[in-house]
Amino acid sequence: DASNVCISPRGLELDSAQERVLVVDGSVDAVVAVDLSSGARTTIADDATPNAGNASPEGLMLDSANNRVLVVDRILDAVMAVDLTSGTRTIVSDSNTPNGVNAFIGPQGLVLDSANNRVLVVDSTLDAVLVVDLVDGQRVFLSR
Repeated sequence: DASNVCISPRGLELDSAQERVLVVDGSVDAVVAVDLSSGARTTIADDATPNAGNASPEGLMLDSANNRVLVVDRILDAVMAVDLTSGTRTIVSDSNTPNGVNAFIGPQGLVLDSANNRVLVVDSTLDAVLVVDLVDGQRVFLSR
């Protein structure tokens, strides 16, 4: 699909309920859905969607219970939530949200811990794993 081209795919997550794979692309700053049957690509969020702001998305994690993907961005040093219906992006945690304590320097990957309403984020510059509270964005070192 030439209109929704992937230039530098960096991460993917299976959304089996919707029969698609979600891909984050670092070059076009987008979250793209790829249909598992046809291969057709649909842009969910890019620089043209509300609250645009991905600069270098590195990874994503499906949070199907909240109809969103959580995206880690290495340039913005942030975890963002992307609504799967509207594409609207919301900062969950960055150097200003909720504050500068335990700020990311090079977040690269994340995993959702839905039972505890948090994500675990690996930061390759800090050589650390951080826990991010999904309610208030607070970051705490788990391992450093």
